[in-house]
Amino acid sequence: MADALRFEGFQLDHAGVIEISKSAAVRSELGSIASSMANRANAEASTRISDEDATFTKNGHEFARKRPYEAKVKAIRRTAIGIVSTTGEQGMRDQSLHHTLDGLNH
Repeated sequence: MADALRFEGFQLDHAGVIEISKSAAVRSELGSIASSMANRANAEASTRISDEDATFTKNGHEFARKRPYEAKVKAIRRTAIGIVSTTGEQGMRDQSLHHTLDGLNH
């Protein structure tokens, strides 16, 4: 059986693999996965963020703070990657104290 599966002379098209890995379809799917993970992280973090921490006041106007986690897709040298990262002080504090992203990855 192994003799029938020989790949003699097989050459991988590296440029083709890189092109597929950085394609719009792959980046779209990675963005979808990263956004889903960021939404789950934000939902989990929102249970721990007090109302005072969720807003800030500037010049007498109240504003909502950014969500603690954000998703983005980045094309690097040979592939594209989906990234979920903290957006500011709230996210850094939540990640440091509760390891939210670590929990979602495992």
